[in-house]
Amino acid sequence: MHAACYEALQESGIFRVTAVADVQSDRAGKLAGKFGAKMYSSGKELIEKGDVNTVDICLPTYLHTEHALLAMKKGYDAFIEKPVCLHEDEAVKLLEMKKKTVRRLL
Repeated sequence: MHAACYEALQESGIFRVTAVADVQSDRAGKLAGKFGAKMYSSGKELIEKGDVNTVDICLPTYLHTEHALLAMKKGYDAFIEKPVCLHEDEAVKLLEMKKKTVRRLL
């Protein structure tokens, strides 16, 4: 769903997908090819090495907080699919990191 929305946004010329990550390399390759983006084998690798300013986190919910915290520490905005997290303490960590890094958290 997110990829279809990004495809429409990219056509506007104001938005560009530069990196795609998936542990299933065939899926990552297909999406990366569609966008002319670089492919990574994991979200963590994309956050570490990607040429991005925002990370869209579409992972199992239990991985959302970890990846969003890494992204914000790296200086990226984080867009997280819902549910954002499973536990209140995760939400607190996300909000604290948002304040600390002054990054957008959606």
